[in-house]
Amino acid sequence: MNCIEMFKIQALAKPDKMALCDGKGQSFTFSQMMTLSAKAQSLFLKYGVQPGDSVLVAVLPSPEMYASLCALMGLGVRIIFIEPWLSLDRINHVIQSTKPKIFFTSMFGKIWGVRSKEIRGIPHWVTPKMIQYSPKIDFHLENLPPDHHAVVAFSSGTTGTPKGAIRTHQYMKDLKEIFLSLQPHDFQSPELVIFPNVALFHLATGRGSIVVPHKWSKGNLKSIFSLCEKYKPETLSAGPSFYKTLLEMQGFERLQCLKQFVIGGALTDCWIMEETFKAMPGREFHHIYGGSEAEPVAICDAQVAVKESQQKGFSKCSI
Repeated sequence: MNCIEMFKIQALAKPDKMALCDGKGQSFTFSQMMTLSAKAQSLFLKYGVQPGDSVLVAVLPSPEMYASLCALMGLGVRIIFIEPWLSLDRINHVIQSTKPKIFFTSMFGKIWGVRSKEIRGIPHWVTPKMIQYSPKIDFHLENLPPDHHAVVAFSSGTTGTPKGAIRTHQYMKDLKEIFLSLQPHDFQSPELVIFPNVALFHLATGRGSIVVPHKWSKGNLKSIFSLCEKYKPETLSAGPSFYKTLLEMQGFERLQCLKQFVIGGALTDCWIMEETFKAMPGREFHHIYGGSEAEPVAICDAQVAVKESQQKGFSKCSI
């Protein structure tokens, strides 16, 4: 099996459907994302990656990033993520333990890598721009056992001790089904999303995503509003900070096309949710409690969660 087969199936079934649209207005169809992923595979194979090898990824969300994640998992390569705010000794320990063959990075990652001798010692450094100059090959899916590592995400966790959360190919496939269970309706439009993992899952569901830039400037958000007017997304998945930003900008007035909301994050302030309920009456709201170590831990009706939290005297929503 290979969890990226879900993406390939969607690309073949819906080649002309919009798969990904970034904050710059660039849109890619499923067929174009497949082509970009094949070019990324060509680039990574140039450096001799094999199933079971590790690649450290430190790039901001972009079409090239999503294409590369699909490319690497399709090849059976283990993707390593590290929270950049971990202490230097812990970052070095992770690098020593996982021994990445490639550091897939941008300027963001290069600045981060200056701190670590271990990162500088990774044999090959690859940037997203290099993908465009790679020849296209046939997209390859390595046949893998279900427990083969797809992603290992290292975080400080709640204790401060670094730990790696392993996502196997079976886990990635099962997680897609969990997110689909949040959306029993047959939504055909793309989702408005800030979470990179959710945008990645939509490459497997065939829905597509409008990805909010990591900088929520007024200019960027105005561009997102314009994209929403064009594509009419029906759902939004975001953390409480983004909902707070939309409330402050009166952004929900531009997002009346939305029918369902997912609020992700632990212990979200109840007032953020309440104000969102008022701004978008009659919609569905889900609260996901989770983190980089385990996601999701719990899913519930956000309005019920807020009501019960307030009855217990909590100012934050506690599932």
